[in-house]
Amino acid sequence: MNTGVTRLKLNSIFPGTTNILVVGIIIAKQNPKVIISNKENKEKSVFSFTIRDSPEDVVNISVWGSNDYTRRLYNDFKIGDVVDLVNSKVTYKMDVKDKYMPKSSSSFYLTLNENSSQILQHDVKDSMKYKHLLRIPTCPQHIYINIEDIHFSGKNMCGKYCCLLVAVRCVKSTKLIKTKAGKEAFLKEIIVMDKTHPTLAVRIWDKELSERAAQWIPKKTILAFSNLYLEWNIFKRSMTAVVSNRTIITENPITKEANDLKVYANLHLTELSTKININIPNLSTITEIMTCKRILIKSNEISSQFTAILYGIVSKFNIDGLSPLVLTKWQ
Repeated sequence: MNTGVTRLKLNSIFPGTTNILVVGIIIAKQNPKVIISNKENKEKSVFSFTIRDSPEDVVNISVWGSNDYTRRLYNDFKIGDVVDLVNSKVTYKMDVKDKYMPKSSSSFYLTLNENSSQILQHDVKDSMKYKHLLRIPTCPQHIYINIEDIHFSGKNMCGKYCCLLVAVRCVKSTKLIKTKAGKEAFLKEIIVMDKTHPTLAVRIWDKELSERAAQWIPKKTILAFSNLYLEWNIFKRSMTAVVSNRTIITENPITKEANDLKVYANLHLTELSTKININIPNLSTITEIMTCKRILIKSNEISSQFTAILYGIVSKFNIDGLSPLVLTKWQ
């Protein structure tokens, strides 16, 4: 521990406290941003992240300095790292600041300055007692909403934030997208489900989170999202969720509800896989050609499964619709 500073828990800190050392685990972080100081008319860079040191106590941190300094810290410290924050400034939260950072339990936020503060990796052995905090959701169970309610409300939910407890159904490949401003950005899209609805697309516009998402396993990974941003996807004609600067992602939460959802997702998706394996005949045996009209008539005449070859033009293909199962033979 650095001399001249006192180690304090987050629940023991108040605005005006000085010469402190705080230890916590990083549970969320944001990309560094360059801004122009109104007072000095100079460029400054800020790197923000969120830590906790107990199930109840969460606080946001802002690190100010040169662009090289904040960029280096962003690359050096990852979600899940336990860190020492030395000589940070304790400041009352401002409402405007809360709009761009995760919700915290504290009445203050901490500020680190390149010239007067430090952020260091915490002792490896002592860090282990903080690791379980990564699996404790930051929001209570009663404020989670259902995916079904999101789709039912439709565009009325646009621009709002929500908390979700979901299971991963699919993790798509990361895409490198060029924005309208000409900058390159990483896009990772995952498909999630809960007990009320099989599909919601979640978009992640962050390189580090995209790398984490690549490790998520369908049917096995459960995610608790706090403050997901909701928007209407024009191309899919459905609601989509976006990981924002206010979002905290808890992987495989240690809760009964998360465990129940994992069991449900595993059984539900396994049953779908079994149905596909059982019900699809040998494709070479499908020879009867039908029109759309004939298929509709026959489907009303019999209740059992039948197969056919259909020649037509695809006018709509909603893979994210209400049905969790789509079987097609293309000709």
